[in-house]
Amino acid sequence: MRILITGIAGFMGSHLAGYLIKNGHNHISGIIRSGSDRISSIDFIESKLDIHECDLLDAATLEPIISKVKPDLVFHLASELPRANFTGNPVNMYLSNIIGTLNLLESIRTHGTETKIIMAGSSREYGAILPGECPVKEDHPLNPADPYALSKAAQFFMGSEYVKHFGMKIFFARVFYLTGPGQPAGFVCSSIARQAVLVKKGLAPNIVIGNREVRRDFVDVRDVVEALFLISERGRPGEVYNVCSVKGHRIEDVLNIIKNLLQLDDVTVYNEPALTRKNESPVITGDNSKISSETGWSPLITLEKSLEDLLRDIERQTAGKD
Repeated sequence: MRILITGIAGFMGSHLAGYLIKNGHNHISGIIRSGSDRISSIDFIESKLDIHECDLLDAATLEPIISKVKPDLVFHLASELPRANFTGNPVNMYLSNIIGTLNLLESIRTHGTETKIIMAGSSREYGAILPGECPVKEDHPLNPADPYALSKAAQFFMGSEYVKHFGMKIFFARVFYLTGPGQPAGFVCSSIARQAVLVKKGLAPNIVIGNREVRRDFVDVRDVVEALFLISERGRPGEVYNVCSVKGHRIEDVLNIIKNLLQLDDVTVYNEPALTRKNESPVITGDNSKISSETGWSPLITLEKSLEDLLRDIERQTAGKD
């Protein structure tokens, strides 16, 4: 089976490539954006991959890649990622996540509709969720409240049209709050973990976080990539699958687990309002009964294990910086 991963050098993409190789898949191609500084994330397996540099906005460059690879299965993970309280120009996010996806779908469509496509969406497509609506199911109305969420919802609606009108085999994975080893800076778990490691090494005076009381459904990236593959094997085209743990953990819980793992008993923690998203829901947890019943998937890695491995990875990266 010929497999193509867009965004292969990203957090999910690099873990997915490693998972596929470990499970005996030998024909794996990947697309990275030209000049990407994330290529080091796949150094350990790059010799086993066929890497192509391409911006998905460049349809003229993308088309011959699809023609050459002739993928049986595509994992579409490439995405312009969000930042807290985004107030900048959303054009690049809309272009990358919407037009880039359109170019990919069109290129695959013109080379035959038998290719399976797994599109990685986000729980943020649901928008504001009331505590009584949790755990949220896949049929919950979409109400995206920021450019990233809107772009992901647009991917879903666009992909759904390609399923209906062209009979394409597109599957939608709505991923909740990712964490795990290799997570880049800018996400809640990796941000707290990196700050804590620096405090432990005496390189930072304190930890700065946003709202400690919100509860989020964290899921380890290694569980997620297995879910993506099982959806491709056992899922139904056109269907949405929540990829989540069902469990809600406060940001305070994440902080305390990290402090305990590092034995940080005396550390000052400041709350920074700028790190709190506007109009954020106090609780967001998902219902994973659909993916569990249809594919047999369930998350196996606890939040404690996920954070422990994340910390080890950060400590390795910062070795020698004491």
